[in-house]
Order: sequence, then C-alpha cells, then structure tokens
Amino acid sequence: MGNFSASYLGTTFLLLLAYICAAATGEAAENGPKKVVRIQNDLDGTKLMVHCWSKDDDLGIHNLVKGDYMLWSFRNSWLMDTLFWCTIQWDGGSPQLFAVYKQIRDNPRCSLKCWWSIRRDGAYSFNENIRKYELLYKWKKQKIFDVNLALDESSENAND
Repeated sequence: MGNFSASYLGTTFLLLLAYICAAATGEAAENGPKKVVRIQNDLDGTKLMVHCWSKDDDLGIHNLVKGDYMLWSFRNSWLMDTLFWCTIQWDGGSPQLFAVYKQIRDNPRCSLKCWWSIRRDGAYSFNENIRKYELLYKWKKQKIFDVNLALDESSENAND
C-alpha cells in the first residue's frame, strides 16, 4: 500500500507541475491584458508615412494625414522582450527610426494604452503616470533630396 501512495503522490505532483508550466507559457500568457499602441500624425498639413514591425509581425505601410492615426494591439511576452519598431517619413525627408514599444521601458509608462504624437521636433509618448505627452525621441535633421539642386551642384562641379 505504501508504494501505491508514493506513486500516486508523485504522479499527482508531476501533473500539477505540468499544468502550472503550461498555464504560465500558454493559456495564461495569451489571456493577459492587451496593449494598444497608437501613432497619430500631428504634423500640420503634412502626410506622414509610417511603417511598423516586430520580430513576428509586419504591420505594413500607412499614410496618415494630420489627425489620422494607426493602432494595433498585442500581448506582452512573458520573457519581457516585446519590441516594436517604426520608421516614419514626411515631406520627402530622411526616414526616422524609433522603438515605438519596448516592454521594459513602456510597462511602467503605459499600462494598456501606449499613445504617440508625431510632431516636427520628435516623437512624443503619453505617460499615464503624469498624464501628459513627453518628448522621447528627437528627430535627426531632415535631409530632403532635391533632384534639381543635385543636378545644379553636379553641373557646377563639372565646370570647375
């Protein structure tokens, strides 16, 4: 009878341990709260091109007029490594790259809604703790490629 009890307890323990592991990596992780990321064009009279992606998802290219926004939702990884990148571009300028969602950085800043305002000087993130937008990324100087200017400069250099 002693062997039966030990065997029964051992089996029960292993089943319980397997259930806990499965819940932690599967069902429980999938049922966690969703984060929502929103990127809004707050550039006056300028169309904004936005392309965002993660290691698992490419969200495509979106063209936003002033006031328009794109948004998506997802669940964080239990490994704390959820990361989304975006490039944005407007007025023929250089693309600007930034981490729009970084789990370790953003978990304390935005519990469920991670909203961004794209402005001429940079990307502003809404901080739920202080209830205001903060400048998180300052843009590099925009370089606009002008074909006519480039042709003029090359013809001047050819005459030297």
